[in-house]
Amino acid sequence: MSQNRILIAVLLALAFVAAGCGGGGGGGGPDVDAASDPVPQGDPIAGRDAFLLGTDPACGDCHTLADAGTTATVGPNLDELKPTFDQVVQAVQTGPGAMPEFPEVGGTFLDNLAAYVSTAAGQSADE
Repeated sequence: MSQNRILIAVLLALAFVAAGCGGGGGGGGPDVDAASDPVPQGDPIAGRDAFLLGTDPACGDCHTLADAGTTATVGPNLDELKPTFDQVVQAVQTGPGAMPEFPEVGGTFLDNLAAYVSTAAGQSADE
């Protein structure tokens, strides 16, 4: 009977070790991939083209964004606003204030656009 207790103790110890090494969901410490990947989903490089050419009117027709070389003042200056990925997605979908909504913009295109604006805003050369 004592061998069974030892076997159970060993199995429990192994289970705790496995859980501590990230073998389960939640109790194994931080998720290294999520914690070290601050870049939002989407391709910022493709998003630059989306910003400049992908909508009608183009984003740059209304917004200043130094990285894109735009200086329009109809909408907010994105370098000053520094919107997050989620804020860009929300703005494109709902058209806050005088901004029109863009219901045709979605999926990968929207992810790319939001990734570009959220990473490029506030990144002008003089900072």
